[in-house]
Amino acid sequence: MSDHRVESGERPLKDAPMSDDEAVLAALGRKDLLVRNWGFWNILGFAVTNLCSWEFATSLIGSTFLNGGPVAVVYGFIATFFGILAINASLAEMASMYPVAGGQYFWTFHFAPPRIRVFLSYLQGWLTSIAWQVGFVSTTVFLAEQIEALIVLNHSSYVPKGWHTFLLMTMFSLIGLVILTVGKKVLPVMQTISGVVHIVFFVIITVVLLSMSSKASSKFVWTKFVNNSGWSNNGISFCIGLLLPAFSISGADGCVHMAEEVRNANRNIPRAFVYTLLINGTMAFAFMVVSLYCITDLDAVLDTPTGFPIIEIFRQATKSNGAATVMDVMMMLIQATCSFCLLAAASRLAWSFSREEGFPGARTLAKVDSRLEVPLNAILLSVTISILLSTIVIGSSVALEAIVSLCTLSAFMSYTLPIGSFLWFRLTRTTPIAYGPWSLGRWGVPINIFALCWCIFFVVILPFPSEMPVTWEDMNYAGPIAGAVFCILTVDWLFRARYQYFGPRMEITLEGTGEEPFEVEQRQEVTATKGKLP
Repeated sequence: MSDHRVESGERPLKDAPMSDDEAVLAALGRKDLLVRNWGFWNILGFAVTNLCSWEFATSLIGSTFLNGGPVAVVYGFIATFFGILAINASLAEMASMYPVAGGQYFWTFHFAPPRIRVFLSYLQGWLTSIAWQVGFVSTTVFLAEQIEALIVLNHSSYVPKGWHTFLLMTMFSLIGLVILTVGKKVLPVMQTISGVVHIVFFVIITVVLLSMSSKASSKFVWTKFVNNSGWSNNGISFCIGLLLPAFSISGADGCVHMAEEVRNANRNIPRAFVYTLLINGTMAFAFMVVSLYCITDLDAVLDTPTGFPIIEIFRQATKSNGAATVMDVMMMLIQATCSFCLLAAASRLAWSFSREEGFPGARTLAKVDSRLEVPLNAILLSVTISILLSTIVIGSSVALEAIVSLCTLSAFMSYTLPIGSFLWFRLTRTTPIAYGPWSLGRWGVPINIFALCWCIFFVVILPFPSEMPVTWEDMNYAGPIAGAVFCILTVDWLFRARYQYFGPRMEITLEGTGEEPFEVEQRQEVTATKGKLP
């Protein structure tokens, strides 16, 4: 593959026979630019590892114990699981119709009302990009702080410093850079192995916890409700406690952003979308229930000097710092692999959105390196942003946590627009819809409605502070930062983007077939108006 940038004009297809995946993209007016070396088991391993649910499930258990306690952990997880299952099923159906790396912004453009779809698609592209970029940063800081926590566990005199965290975060960012570039050929195999290890480690750690720990009562696990958050309304407190399951089992759309490197993408991406939630959701729920049974000293779990309740749960269960360290390192190995998945998804999304000139400097970011056959500039951008954000922790961990808090909120925002647009499209379309091979059929509309309600619920509840009264240290900055981001994007749209971004671009035509790429006439209509809002 030669080095190139994606041009905004059209080019005819060659006479050479196309694969099924090339034909699907060609029907959408897209070039097939990347090497498709991911099969179903590779992308399923990627998706399962990317979600990394049971490893992250107890990361926010401290906040959940303030807001609902075990009741919120158990029953809140069950409710959230079905909500996110509906979200994933809705997104999977769209992925089967449009298996492109851009995912949500591409779907939003095709399904939203014509008069506003260019702006919504632009907004969607940024929201999804922010969600994945901040998700990668949040994983690196999570890994860095866990390493520091293990040092505290084994050497109580150690005091973590901001620059320690920065160096560790930078280390994980650079490892990800190496794996996604010079190690790209082993990445699919590594993700398959990681998916298997993800399950094997779950079994090992769960068996150790069940066999070695003293047990809490079933009454504590299944009926104990706690509200120590300062919120006077127990219902609000319980809803805030849903942040744990929302964080641990959302994000399966990562596999979508690898779609243009997956064989039979219109079938394998939707399957990976749904299967990964079923696998991870089952393991995460089981692991949280087992963890609750292993808590013998709740105060010690909540006040642990390591800052990670799960490490204290491991220590209480095994009565050994060494065993707790080994068990946490096992989790960290999968979490590290998860960070590489996040970086891969973030960089592919940046590359795809740049093909449409959604970002400033898009022509540079849209290049595919001729030697490595990867979007090198987009990968370098994601790593650079991660390292720059990591420097914040040197001065203030609160400031970095404020940025990281945007991760889950922006993710659910990025689900709301395409699902809402698709529901509108379904209800107003007068001609038959060309579904992909994976479809919800007659259940599509009720599932979309259910999914949209959950998306809106999370967008509303996630910015709420976990404790009252609010201080600068425990303030939830996701809402204010999201507001600032919307203001910046509105300014960018008014002064730059509406003159450059017209939605997904037509890159090819189907020469000799008498057919044009899907909805070309609508795309030309948008281009002719230069994407201006009425």
